[in-house]
Amino acid sequence: ADESIGMHGSSLGGAITLTAFAQEPRLKAIFLDSPLTDGRAQFSQYTGLPDALFPGVEWAARIVSGDTLLRHDPLDAIKGAQGRRLAVVHGTGDQVVRPSHTDQLLQVAAQHDVKIEVWKPTGVGHVGALAVYPQEYERRMAEFFSPQAPTAP
Repeated sequence: ADESIGMHGSSLGGAITLTAFAQEPRLKAIFLDSPLTDGRAQFSQYTGLPDALFPGVEWAARIVSGDTLLRHDPLDAIKGAQGRRLAVVHGTGDQVVRPSHTDQLLQVAAQHDVKIEVWKPTGVGHVGALAVYPQEYERRMAEFFSPQAPTAP
């Protein structure tokens, strides 16, 4: 049986998809849409609160849930991704999870010689590419997950 698994994740689901990608070697391809890659930066951007308050939020989350809020770094997935496929779409108009998250992902990928297929639709907001360009989105995803798609170097 083929042990190749693919996954799609959007926004916070993109961070979860990256975390799964880091932990599950059978996960051979991931397609991300507006992925959150830096939870601490997202906290400050989304809440408008200073970054200095984040340790208190982490502490409260640990008390409530018994878990560490940022135990997994989504970017760790990129460091061990050689030979597996990644694609990311992130609209340049995203104000919820800013495109800088994808830029950070691409920077880490370049440092680790990992190739990522990238599509940055101009002016498109958070996870909006599917609504704005449905045929293009579907074509890109179908080609990416196609059994005939080339494997990553």
